[in-house]
Amino acid sequence: MINKGVFFSRERAYKKSQELGNNHSEKDLQKIDSELNEIKKGRVAKIWDKVLFLCDKAKSPDVPIRLKITIVGALLYLILPADVIPDAIPGVGLIDDVGVLLAVYNELSKFLVPKVIEKAKVKLQESYYEKIDSKLKGHLLFDATKFCNHFRNKYDWNCSSHHKTCR
Repeated sequence: MINKGVFFSRERAYKKSQELGNNHSEKDLQKIDSELNEIKKGRVAKIWDKVLFLCDKAKSPDVPIRLKITIVGALLYLILPADVIPDAIPGVGLIDDVGVLLAVYNELSKFLVPKVIEKAKVKLQESYYEKIDSKLKGHLLFDATKFCNHFRNKYDWNCSSHHKTCR
């Protein structure tokens, strides 16, 4: 059973991070860059890889503006002390921050996973076809060379205009 107080706190925390993202300024972005490492403690330290991933994707040209705003809001929510659950409360102060970061991370993952899968498919296909092409090309060129050599010897035929390997 979900505790309604915790559920609504998460919802309020996420809404507040959205507001921060929608109203951010260049000064806020500088604040994220300068103060983010100071917050690497407690529960946040356990998900630090996700925090760094979000920072990286906030600067990526592959991420739509809508998601960048959401990411910036979550990072601002992390570094600013005025949260739904104040950061100064020992042991629980960063719970809402972590919840917001994980929610945004999941939202970003839903956007990126299909793109990563598509890129992997393309790379796999390219690699697969390159291997097939190189194997076939080797066999076909060998056969073509053999064929050309046969006709060149038998009929005094010059095939250098047709095949690079016969030149």
